[in-house]
Amino acid sequence: MIILGFIRKKTNLKKIEMISKEVLDFINENELSKTFIDDAAKKAKAINCATHPYSFSHPQPFTASDKKVLSHIVFQGRRTEDGYVRSGNVKVSRPLDLSGNAGDAKIWKFLMLKLSNGFTILENLRDRTPEAYELLQMDGRSKDDAIKLMDDFSLMFEQSDSQVTSSRIKQVYFYIGENQYHLLSVVTPSCLVFELKNRIAAIRNEKNEFRENKRNNYRDIYGIRVVKYGGAKPQNISFLNNANGGKALLLSSIPPLDIDELNIRLPKKDFFDECMDYNQYRSLFTYFHKYLSSDKETVPNNLLFRYRDKAINNIIDFVVQNLFLVRSSANLCRENLPKFQQVWLNPNELQRQSLMTDMLKEQISNSIVDWIRRTYYRLYDKRKVILGNSEINFIKEVISNREEFWL
Repeated sequence: MIILGFIRKKTNLKKIEMISKEVLDFINENELSKTFIDDAAKKAKAINCATHPYSFSHPQPFTASDKKVLSHIVFQGRRTEDGYVRSGNVKVSRPLDLSGNAGDAKIWKFLMLKLSNGFTILENLRDRTPEAYELLQMDGRSKDDAIKLMDDFSLMFEQSDSQVTSSRIKQVYFYIGENQYHLLSVVTPSCLVFELKNRIAAIRNEKNEFRENKRNNYRDIYGIRVVKYGGAKPQNISFLNNANGGKALLLSSIPPLDIDELNIRLPKKDFFDECMDYNQYRSLFTYFHKYLSSDKETVPNNLLFRYRDKAINNIIDFVVQNLFLVRSSANLCRENLPKFQQVWLNPNELQRQSLMTDMLKEQISNSIVDWIRRTYYRLYDKRKVILGNSEINFIKEVISNREEFWL
């Protein structure tokens, strides 16, 4: 018997609205039985609710007996204007994570669904809200039965009074003073980890949209690395890890450099001849050559355009980066540069905008195209493919839509 039909017979419309369409759709799509919630409550004691799951440090599941000794960490933190990315300072879309038996993944997903008040079933059960009681009574249970189920689910949040850690968790000595150390167990704030991934994904989606619509500048984050948890079985780590395919992102932690320490190449006569590092741009032309040398008759158009777009945008990004580096230098002498480069490289934005004309923009665009063409011909020499009008016009179109050049 499917639970949804039973709900509609036993529950009035107002109560169904408190439960939320998301939950009802999940019940219907997964054809959950009437006993699903009862079964989930029985398994709750083996489900670990935490903000810092131990399983990220060691994938071996922590059992119900472990919970008697180990206290799974639920730490939301308190917001402080201290500039640190830490628990409490970041508003996360998923404030709690779940781990335990990977066979209970369907229960995890159910607990992470949102009710009509905007909070997950897990959060509603923790806070014993009216919505949580309505959910437990939706298939005809009495209030006493709902209270019993609520007590069973509360075992997920049970904290041990023990200060004992586990040999399966990495531990470090943290220096706090002369001959003084704290022994710390290193755990992962999974809610923060995957909030970071979601925000980076949002920035990248925004960037792609801006590029496609050709109406705005875009932002991106560089130096990102991917870290994997759980290998081929991300569900063994936690709910959030499984929902993200076992992949999280790491930001670069290199300290910022003083701009004067970057050893910037400053132009004396020409920006393109003197500021472009051969070792940096050489690899950027690989995709460009791949596009130009592809058999237009056999390679699908969508693949050709992908090669072209990636190649041109990577090369233009390289020009932009060098442009900003030169503009940022206080030691730039522009007197011997061509007139359009004197304006283009001027670090003063107001002066640039007041002096920039359509004629200068055309000169800048032509110079970029000419540098790309000369560089490609020099790199590929006898293997080169002569650029046609369609390629040149596309490069100019990309340049004209890159506001970084004209701001």
